[in-house]
Amino acid sequence: MGEADNLQVLHFPRMSLHPKRWSVFLVALLASGIAMAHPHLRAAQPSPGGRARAVREVRLRFSEDLEPVLSTVHVESGSGEAVVEPHATVARGDPRTLVLRLRRKLPAGRYRVRWAAVGADGHRTHGSYWFTASP
Repeated sequence: MGEADNLQVLHFPRMSLHPKRWSVFLVALLASGIAMAHPHLRAAQPSPGGRARAVREVRLRFSEDLEPVLSTVHVESGSGEAVVEPHATVARGDPRTLVLRLRRKLPAGRYRVRWAAVGADGHRTHGSYWFTASP
């Protein structure tokens, strides 16, 4: 008796779903994806990698509403020194936008924006990008 004689063949019953069951499955799958969403950065001013004049605020727009108390924005100079400013706030009438208003315009140089965003569902994302301020 050879090795091939010892192999067992497994048979699985044919599985099929009725079209109504498929639609229920798809709706449940889509709903779970929506519930598991995370806030993603969609737009920024100054723009990542960009050049901006007379920078007096940093404005970040996300893919979903934010928890204002838990979401933050910090700006650092090219040498890593923090630009100390009051806390970022959610824009009035736009719960997806964080705004950091600066006390004075940034001097010319390279800056890094570090952000953390917490969505209304409690999920946290974070990131950073560089931009250059010109006089």
